[in-house]
Amino acid sequence: MGYNTYVTGVLKISPPLVGDQIETVPLDADYLGWFLAWDIERREIEAVVTVEGQTITTTTHVRVAVGLAETGNGPGKAYKLVEQVRELVTALVEKGRTVNGSLRMTGADPGDVWRIVVLDKGRLIADGSFAQIEHSENEIARHLVTE
Repeated sequence: MGYNTYVTGVLKISPPLVGDQIETVPLDADYLGWFLAWDIERREIEAVVTVEGQTITTTTHVRVAVGLAETGNGPGKAYKLVEQVRELVTALVEKGRTVNGSLRMTGADPGDVWRIVVLDKGRLIADGSFAQIEHSENEIARHLVTE
């Protein structure tokens, strides 16, 4: 589960992080950032501002992080992946966000496939081998969930 690991999947964040809030959540660029990156959207918002006593309605664009997605960087060392995803999810939950989704890791050896499942609004994280559990997505989540 550590050498030459490919990561696929998505973790969704609700409500999304907006603008400068994105930088307040740690994403270790040298490690976790190799596998995952912020899923950024540009959204148009309408703002009402007062300039020299005159009220103006204007439109502006903001960066919004709606989740985390695979980077496509290729394989990397995933020895600390579960720990770092857990820390990231905890930081998001502490900021009032919910996190749901799953990440699938595929190692170099046959059968070296495992998953991190984030459930219950980001409060539960599970990890385990697909080789041990051959059920539907819900069954995998139900069998793997630990606090």
